[in-house]
Amino acid sequence: MEDDPGVRMKLLEAYFMAKSYEQAIALGEKLESEKTFKNAEARISYAWALHHQGKPEVAEKIFQDMNKPFSNFKHRVAYGAFLSATSRKPEAKVLLEGLFEEFEHMSGPERKLHRDVNRDARNLYNSLAQK
Repeated sequence: MEDDPGVRMKLLEAYFMAKSYEQAIALGEKLESEKTFKNAEARISYAWALHHQGKPEVAEKIFQDMNKPFSNFKHRVAYGAFLSATSRKPEAKVLLEGLFEEFEHMSGPERKLHRDVNRDARNLYNSLAQK
């Protein structure tokens, strides 16, 4: 099971939640060659671990790679939070506004499927507007 990418992604997320950023980064570096990791939610944890270890440039490249229109909604909200955390609130607002436009073009069932991400995006946007 140690070669199973799914198990390693769960382990990466566990390392991140435990604030064992170095271990999360080491595992993320190994997972980068896996196709399933490219758009996995565990990659968000990897990018944040890099940020917390003082490597925001590398983290941003990973977030940018996951920033694809009409997909990776959760990843893109995390990218907005990253931009906010790195004092780039105007860029975060633009990113989130683009997401809101995409949500408007979704069908009813699709919109319902992504309502949690939409709510998270709106909460982040509202927090940016207050600051």
